[in-house]
Amino acid sequence: MNTFKNMPGGAGLTPLIDKDGLLKPAILILLEQLIEAGIEEICLVVGSEDDVRVYQDFFRAPLDAEHNKKLPVNMQDYEQTLNEIGEKISYRIQHERRGFGHAVYQCHDFAGGEPVLLLLGDTVYTSAKKHNCSRQLINIYEELEKPLIAIHKIPADQTNHYGILCGSWIDTTRTKMDVTAFVEKPERSYAKKNLSMSIKEDQEEYYAVFGQYILPPQIFTVLKNNIDNQKCESKEIEMTDAFNAFIGNGLTGVVLDGKMYDIGIPPAYQAAFNSFNYRIST
Repeated sequence: MNTFKNMPGGAGLTPLIDKDGLLKPAILILLEQLIEAGIEEICLVVGSEDDVRVYQDFFRAPLDAEHNKKLPVNMQDYEQTLNEIGEKISYRIQHERRGFGHAVYQCHDFAGGEPVLLLLGDTVYTSAKKHNCSRQLINIYEELEKPLIAIHKIPADQTNHYGILCGSWIDTTRTKMDVTAFVEKPERSYAKKNLSMSIKEDQEEYYAVFGQYILPPQIFTVLKNNIDNQKCESKEIEMTDAFNAFIGNGLTGVVLDGKMYDIGIPPAYQAAFNSFNYRIST
């Protein structure tokens, strides 16, 4: 399975202290998790040639003997790791800011007719299981072979900040959902009427995108059609419209055992920093 990530803005370079005690840009933590999950080919979607050069320079650590002598042994090894990560990465440029779906479509040739794992560059994850969140999602794809959207439960007053999904649970553990509706950032009143998942009388839950997806090859055909026919809102091509084409044809929401942090939002960034730091200190 290939993978690619959309890189919105500069949040991917926001620093975090990782579980190994090293201060890293968030994108590097994501990349290491992908490689840990077994991914061997990675594509970054960026906004310009300058962005490409920034990432290429970052992952092209000097390997000359004089430079290495000045580093601790563990950092010498890590610089080699950076070079190895860089060799797995290719780049695509979104020359026009036309939305998430438009950014994803830039990778249609990279996907090469295979399913792909999609992550967002401004989101980081912690897992409560042995396997990280990406590996959890891949394992479920290997079981179901259906398009997947990782989801998580959110408070009712936050529905207008996320893509919200609803449907019917297909397992007794309430971790796999046959998606019947997917709406981008609905107002609370609309979500309550149309997108809530009932637990019992007077108790409802809401599920939002978690920021990890496994896309079937056919989604690029849908995206191209949406781009060619200007199927968009405010000139932006959204992934929500593309996913809606798969409702009724296997689109499955999956609750992973972990947490996501949208580090482009200051309170979420603080929570991520505290969470990663906690994992180190304990």
